[in-house]
Amino acid sequence: MKNLRNGQGDKWLVIRDSNIVISQDEKLGGLPFNPNDDNNYFDFIDSRGLIDMPISGGAFTWSNHRCDNEAILEKLDRVLCSPEWNILFPKAMAMLDIAIGSDHEEDCTSTVQGSWEPVSQPRNSHRFGSKLRRTNYTLIRWSKLKDRVKNRKKKELQRKIEYYQGKQLTRVELSDSEGT
Repeated sequence: MKNLRNGQGDKWLVIRDSNIVISQDEKLGGLPFNPNDDNNYFDFIDSRGLIDMPISGGAFTWSNHRCDNEAILEKLDRVLCSPEWNILFPKAMAMLDIAIGSDHEEDCTSTVQGSWEPVSQPRNSHRFGSKLRRTNYTLIRWSKLKDRVKNRKKKELQRKIEYYQGKQLTRVELSDSEGT
């Protein structure tokens, strides 16, 4: 990111998981925002004249999935663009979609990279849209596969629990059940 925006006239857009809250407006619940924690990211955006595009569909991009007083919501994902890109695409907007999985799982990165391969489209904007659609489709399939694997493991564990519940186990059976 530090190498971006060194020259004037560059037209680019970056969509990234920054994992950084840069103001209290981007945080709800949990500990209050501390401006002394890390202002480097905000300084980076400001010093390079980048535009932090608003995201339609919600103010927050992350949740701890808890309720009431335990709920924490934060804006951790960002869409940054150069002013030149913004002039070229003045009606462009970022849209928050339904979370279909976690990008912190081990094979999510390779799934996205694999679906972001070159697309043969005549115009850059068409290629970008095709890549986004293909990535969305691939992540939905990946997420469904992950859910099937999790459900299969859960059912297997439930069967084992049912089998061992209420059963008098010998020492050997008990040690075998602890390993599974």
